[in-house]
Amino acid sequence: MIPYALVQYYPLLYLLGRSTDLLYVFLPLIASAFLIPCWLLWRFGVRHYRSTGS
Repeated sequence: MIPYALVQYYPLLYLLGRSTDLLYVFLPLIASAFLIPCWLLWRFGVRHYRSTGS
């Protein structure tokens, strides 16, 4: 699962002026780095799925 707080909450703190840490602006880019491994794991699971037949 992609870290949802990195995509929405922390950048919003920066945009609202509640935090001055510039790193918060780039957290959605960092969180998107989790997307590729998650997608690859999903594809691996779907490719190797075998139904029980019931």
